[in-house]
Amino acid sequence: RRTYDLIVTDLNLAGKRDGGLQVMAAAGLLSTDAPIIVLTAFPDEANRSASHRLGATCFPEKPADLAAIATLAMRHGVRTTFDG
Repeated sequence: RRTYDLIVTDLNLAGKRDGGLQVMAAAGLLSTDAPIIVLTAFPDEANRSASHRLGATCFPEKPADLAAIATLAMRHGVRTTFDG
């Protein structure tokens, strides 16, 4: 019943290298308009392609600082409280 303005996930969740892909698949059903930012330490092309197919709009490599994530959110029209 609830939608989200922004979804930020790590690609590797719960010890599963594709856990973030599962989050993106669910997000695509629950909040179809929400931009998805996928953080990863595994920036290979297969992960990038799968993420984009599932709606990821950004694919920053870890470590990513909060300012960079806030900037990406603001580019998608999502307000943040991050003040740097």
